[in-house]
Amino acid sequence: MKKIILLGRYNESEILSGPEKIAKRIFHYLLLRNFNVIFCDFYFKDRKNTTLLNRLFGFEKLNENVFRTGIFKLLLLTISKDVKIIHVLTLERHQIILFLLKKLLRIHIITTLHACVKYELANSVNKFNWLQKLKLNSLEKLAISKSDELVLVSNLLKKILMKYYDLSKKNLSIIYHAVDKDFYQNKIEMNFTNPLKIIFYNSSQYINRDLYMVYRTLLEVNDINIQLFVIGDNDENVISKNNVDVIYKNYMSKSDLINFLKDKQILIKGFTFDSFPLFAAECMAMGKIVILNYNIGVSELIENCVNGFICNNYDEIIMTIKNLYNNKFLVNKVSENATKIYSILNWDNVIKHYTDLYERA
Repeated sequence: MKKIILLGRYNESEILSGPEKIAKRIFHYLLLRNFNVIFCDFYFKDRKNTTLLNRLFGFEKLNENVFRTGIFKLLLLTISKDVKIIHVLTLERHQIILFLLKKLLRIHIITTLHACVKYELANSVNKFNWLQKLKLNSLEKLAISKSDELVLVSNLLKKILMKYYDLSKKNLSIIYHAVDKDFYQNKIEMNFTNPLKIIFYNSSQYINRDLYMVYRTLLEVNDINIQLFVIGDNDENVISKNNVDVIYKNYMSKSDLINFLKDKQILIKGFTFDSFPLFAAECMAMGKIVILNYNIGVSELIENCVNGFICNNYDEIIMTIKNLYNNKFLVNKVSENATKIYSILNWDNVIKHYTDLYERA
């Protein structure tokens, strides 16, 4: 069986970003299927013992088949273990050397792209200097040109990437993120209480997820009391006011997140591009009603007014919330249909797409 190295960020904690969670789960399910696989983390700045020496030559065992390696130790590991496939699960700058030495190492590289760097740099709320932009753009360009196979997390991401790169000759696969079974609820009785409980996932401060615009929209639903739960970074301009009570929450482990979501009713996404927010799929599996738009990758799995709502502007969001609040039958029907996303995005289905990739490499 071909030896596989997975490259990404490995955290023991279950407080994970979407890409971190997917990387960890792919590793777990490959081991369950007896694949010959190891996971290599790196001496990122937030890791212990991160020194220049370790970033070059460091090596430590974190867990069974999980290692933290410096750049040159990663190369030695690739050679000594006779690795045939490297799957880049999250794109990082230290991986550049693997792309440059691919032919010498005789490896097949698969790269998963969760975003488009060129697009996000152009739309970031942070200002990057020319050197930072050069490094990030060069890494993405190199990964796309040197990878034997690209995995994109949605057709929407493919559409964005094609504005910047010629993908016509690339081997491409669209593989959606999978949802953990713990989120799936097959029996739902949704009750809209007073106040209405709405969730917004604010992610990182580096990307404007339109929290303020969603907040301003909810203030206009002035005949309904709303609790707006914001997971992630605070925004000093988004505070409790009039009919909207704003409650900020830190990122949570899976068990805490599931417990938190139990009595919530609606997830709203802003209009900022988001390739495939795993959190939205997790909410749907729990029967939460999602309100989003075509700039969100999960919309590819939504039939409007059937298993979720696709709104083209903020006025439509207002109208949708009011309609839902006064129509219990619609609420329960959409909620029930939303859970069926798990029949598509369960790990038994999704991991097969990855194992097929490895077997034909």
